[in-house]
Amino acid sequence: FDGVDDSLTVFDVSLNLAGNATSFGAWVKPEAGSGDNALLAFGADGVLPGSLLLYRQSTNQFIYWDSASGEHSSSAVTPDQWYHVWVTIGADNSATLYVNGDVEATFSTTARPAAGDDLLLGSAWDGSTNRYFTGLLDDVAVYDHQLNAAEIKRLYRGFEPVLLLPLDDDVLADGDAVQDLSGYDNSVTMIQLTDPDKVQYALSGAVGAGAQDMNTAYLAVEPRPYFDLSDGEFTQTAWVYPQSQPPTSASPIIGGVYDPATDFALTYPSLFITNTTQLLPIMGDGTDFYHYVSGSLLTPNAWNFVATTFDGTDYRIYINGVLRESTNAFAGVVPVAATEFDVGHFTIAGTPFNSSHLFGHLDEVAIYRQTLSAQEVAALYRQGWKRATLSNPAHSPATTSDWAYDVPDELDGSYQIQLRTTDLLGNRSTGSQGNERWAGHIGPQEIPTAVTLADFAAAVSGDSVEITWQTVSELDNTGFNLYRSQSPAAPDILLAFVPSQAPGSAQGFDYTYRDADVVGGETYWYWLEDVDVSGVATLHGPVSVAVGIPAAVTLASLQADPIPAHNLPLWLPVAFLVLLGGLAVLRRRRRGYL
Repeated sequence: FDGVDDSLTVFDVSLNLAGNATSFGAWVKPEAGSGDNALLAFGADGVLPGSLLLYRQSTNQFIYWDSASGEHSSSAVTPDQWYHVWVTIGADNSATLYVNGDVEATFSTTARPAAGDDLLLGSAWDGSTNRYFTGLLDDVAVYDHQLNAAEIKRLYRGFEPVLLLPLDDDVLADGDAVQDLSGYDNSVTMIQLTDPDKVQYALSGAVGAGAQDMNTAYLAVEPRPYFDLSDGEFTQTAWVYPQSQPPTSASPIIGGVYDPATDFALTYPSLFITNTTQLLPIMGDGTDFYHYVSGSLLTPNAWNFVATTFDGTDYRIYINGVLRESTNAFAGVVPVAATEFDVGHFTIAGTPFNSSHLFGHLDEVAIYRQTLSAQEVAALYRQGWKRATLSNPAHSPATTSDWAYDVPDELDGSYQIQLRTTDLLGNRSTGSQGNERWAGHIGPQEIPTAVTLADFAAAVSGDSVEITWQTVSELDNTGFNLYRSQSPAAPDILLAFVPSQAPGSAQGFDYTYRDADVVGGETYWYWLEDVDVSGVATLHGPVSVAVGIPAAVTLASLQADPIPAHNLPLWLPVAFLVLLGGLAVLRRRRRGYL
């Protein structure tokens, strides 16, 4: 927007705002000056707006104004930088102004966008002239409900990864650019460690079209400000094909060791493989560095989906979509504000080592600036192509077909759907020919799930294992399937179906199930699956327990006791990137998103 006459109008936005609650905002990059710049306004061109978000250049503050109230940000900002600016208003008239995910002002207002109001971007009428905006706007959004502080923080951190390397490049030579699909236009370069004239060809990948052999190469990533993970939350994911490595070596997936000789405290949150099957995360806080060595989690000479998450307290390790280990070894650690790292290599400064590479292959490397949930990690593991069979596959006449994918209600963020085709002889479309993509956004949900689970645990009790779970509410719940396995990979045995003791209740119950068919010296994993009245099932777990008792066989028992009402918050829906293959039609119950 040039500040002279540039503006954009989205017509009749307020017709889609149901109820009295709303949230709206954008990424804003204001320029220096002396006037009041309108960012987002509800109303009509040439009419005093009913609600307005603006930037005051004289004080470098963001301001919300409406016919009943007005508030400005408590701190000044710096022009020519990006800021995430949002306003949320509840049905109870409570309102909050956020900048970069933090609360800048709280206030009360009775004003709302009127039915039929347009959304004006970059300009607003002040009674005598238009107030035009000078700067950039991005990711403008309006919701028909009040987002809470955690949802605003997630919007600020971003749903999408800040780095996403599909590693599908067909041919790579030393110095070639590597494709990044994060949308951040990152600069990533292939570096050959031993032979600069080597030409590298894509391998068969775990996801997508290809993968890369990292035994003699690595990917140099140009530092960017948004790689800074000192905010205290992050997720790092990759498909890894580990191969035999020297016993004392550290095989880096993501490596940000600034200088192995002197500056380990400046280490970017990094992830290594050690002893071929174990994971070694390390990070520095500027003063010291911290590390943790996992158990044997990886399968050598096979593709493993590795996802690690950190929320400021717990560091979790997922393998193939399943939580395998969790540690508090990094609790309270604030990662150093570093932005330098490589993929498949760990020396950022100091003397480089030819042996400081990954022993194996990599595919689909990603970094997120938030802690993904267990369900999101599982969804990333399951992503890929889904078959869509045409109802009439004849060559002529042309036919259409639908393939429906019911997106779970709790998913938020961006999605992308891609189509590829296969003919009757098995020939598949490649490259860009025959491919079409659709993309969109799914807004945060407030649809209650069948069960809100407060606790799920298993423990040895005498000669048995006692499984307990506690519900906060059981809306439309029919009961629970309880599963057991002697492997964390997936449920194996259905132990029982436990009927709901509080169908339709918002109060909840305590449940106990005793599993007596156990053997001493074994470890067991348990999953709990709630089933609603429409047959939709949601899986929780696993939880595990090591049994150190002799085998015993008794009848299992079940008891259910009411518990008092809990003031626990509902599980916060979160956002992430959903990649679905095949011709798809998204069908979901959802709140309005504009």
